[in-house]
Amino acid sequence: MKLVASDNVAADESLITGESQPVEHSHADAVAAVVAAGSLIVRGSAQAEVVRIGVTSTLGKIVELVAQTKPPKTPLQRRMGELARGLLFVAITVSVLIPIAGFFAGRPFREMVLTGLSLAFATIPEELPVLIVVILGLGSLKLARDGAIVRQLRAAETLGAITMICTDKTGKLTENRMTVAAALGGSDIGSALHRSSDPLVLAHAAIASERDSVGGSFIDPMDSAIYAASAATPNATKIYPFDPAARLASGYVDENGAILAAVKGAPEAVLSRCTSWRLNGAIQPLSTDMHDQLLRSVATQGSLGRVIAVASRALSAPPRDRREIERDLVFDGIVILVDLIRPEVPDAIRALRGAGVTISIVTGDQATTARAVATEIGLPESVVMTGAELREMNTAALVRHAAGGLIVARATPADKLLLVQALSASGEVVMVTGVTVPTTDRRSRPLPSALQWDALEVTSRGNRQTSC
Repeated sequence: MKLVASDNVAADESLITGESQPVEHSHADAVAAVVAAGSLIVRGSAQAEVVRIGVTSTLGKIVELVAQTKPPKTPLQRRMGELARGLLFVAITVSVLIPIAGFFAGRPFREMVLTGLSLAFATIPEELPVLIVVILGLGSLKLARDGAIVRQLRAAETLGAITMICTDKTGKLTENRMTVAAALGGSDIGSALHRSSDPLVLAHAAIASERDSVGGSFIDPMDSAIYAASAATPNATKIYPFDPAARLASGYVDENGAILAAVKGAPEAVLSRCTSWRLNGAIQPLSTDMHDQLLRSVATQGSLGRVIAVASRALSAPPRDRREIERDLVFDGIVILVDLIRPEVPDAIRALRGAGVTISIVTGDQATTARAVATEIGLPESVVMTGAELREMNTAALVRHAAGGLIVARATPADKLLLVQALSASGEVVMVTGVTVPTTDRRSRPLPSALQWDALEVTSRGNRQTSC
């Protein structure tokens, strides 16, 4: 749909693009005015007109790819096909040679024909399909006891033969839940105290965090994470929502006439409105050199996660508007928010790599974020590229780059499908992890790249299952 009027709109597009953070939308920008079907509005209000429906929408195109994509044969199916062709050749050879040999040996031709046909039928192992189903069923039972539910036997066929895994980042390697990793005071920025927590910074950030006026819950997942991490924060008297143009949110609290205003937002936007900063609890003038030094120090924290700067000021009277708050500020510090790595992922990565499995990450998130996640889970040497760069490569180059593990950032479902098809064509046995999308038959089906599986793990939010 296309926004025709909007007020501070942000959408969770992780289902469509894999972007782990809310994306800003505005009717004033032609690109930002378009909101894809399947997105979840997490902040703001808007009016919009539907411009595409069905298969012409973004979600519809993904569903259409699902419908058009057929899964390839599994390694076991291919080997069974080779065995069947071999047995067929033997059966035909026996059914022809036995009657001819018997005829020249003086045996009755009718008897030799029947003997040849009997031997030909005997070469076909009728019990083999039953035995394979029983063996695969036992394998599925063992997997179920280990907590992996196999809905289709083809998953059990190929799990032991996997050579390559293509996985999403958001919700698969990470929890898809924003969490405060650190809250650093101005004097701590740039230090090694990445996991420290400054209660004053968190308390001031929480004052500028917006609640839903109806349910009382936080509108933005980052606001919810900040409030959860702050020990004791009074409810804000007034909140001024995030302004995409100024890249700031602000608010103030009035406690018996003592008014404290707080601002949070993009580091460069907050620092540009600061005239002083807090150094070890004391307020110091903010010189131009210190302003630049703080910006550089904040930039070094960018690879750790989403960085939000926090500032505050004391007021003698309630402000008439947000402009009275967002000036002459005292820089308090920064809050670093991350989508935490699932605790079981690093051990699983080590086990897979020890078994000779190559792992590639395909995500709609930024390259720096994907690289940071890869380093944290134990894939520091993977090659990083964007979805646009992947689309420009031929199959041979793509396979060569993926041989040691690949990180594809800003990727679409079609990019993931392209990668899986290239790897499968080169002889790799590929496992795909991802989320499901609804289809016209009202069933959840895996994304199109997952249908080019040799095996598939599908995650619906809140539930995990191994399936095909």
